[in-house]
Amino acid sequence: MSTLTPTATPSPNISEAVIIGTNFRIEFFHSQIPELREEFRLEAFHDTVQAWMDSRTWDPYPPWDRIKREIRAAHETGLPIGTSFAFSPADSADTPNTVPIGFLDIYRNLREGQKWQYPDGSPAPDPYTQAASRSFSGKLAGRVLWEQDGRRDLAPVLQPQNPYWRDFFIEWAKKNIDAGADTLFMDNVDTIFPLFWHGGWGCSDTWEGQGFENHLRQRMTGPELAALGIRSIEDFCLKNYISRKYGVSEINSNEVDARGTFSISWPSETVHLETTDGLMDDPVIKEYLLYWYLSVK
Repeated sequence: MSTLTPTATPSPNISEAVIIGTNFRIEFFHSQIPELREEFRLEAFHDTVQAWMDSRTWDPYPPWDRIKREIRAAHETGLPIGTSFAFSPADSADTPNTVPIGFLDIYRNLREGQKWQYPDGSPAPDPYTQAASRSFSGKLAGRVLWEQDGRRDLAPVLQPQNPYWRDFFIEWAKKNIDAGADTLFMDNVDTIFPLFWHGGWGCSDTWEGQGFENHLRQRMTGPELAALGIRSIEDFCLKNYISRKYGVSEINSNEVDARGTFSISWPSETVHLETTDGLMDDPVIKEYLLYWYLSVK
């Protein structure tokens, strides 16, 4: 019987690796950064400073003084450091609408000239009815997450076609850079694609609906649309088109009354059609899928 002698694999030289700390709450470790750096041979912090688009009782908006302080604490030890925020804002699902926390509070504190508008030009009193994607039944698309720090978190899925949300997001990133962040870590990439959460069904009164109308104008002629039963692109709504052409036999939907005001579809809504024959060959459906991929580029 032969004996196999294992071949030892040489260990990587730790001095040739870059060791990066991530996801611990630096606000609790300011005084320990030099010791942590030495003990773990840290060469950088990645997404350590929390910069979520949120406002909580223990971290009220605006958070920039805290963010700058935490970045400075790392820089004073010579370590690069990054901030974390998401592709969607954060809020509470259960807190009453009148309590000043969450992204709703951030929105209410915007200066008058910064307030968002609906596609028809009217001012929006809140960010969710203006910016959140729509489910097939018309509810707002979003996710209700686990309980954390005494509340269930709400992550609304916003429409990437919305110019006001897009500008706000870009400005938030710039503020992180101005605060001294060396890197930006953006979480929840799935929330930039509302179809993942069964959204994306807004009609012409939403930014996503108007965006699809404009897409169809550029991709299909009037006679082509008319041949598909679309007489007026201004009155077009995809969910109505699907209901008329393929039939809706059932919608499984649950409603969460977020902040006592906003009707959120969670868990994700499921739509059952009477027939799917020809659905994926439908020119309008093909353009719809293409439109969403182009929207999140």
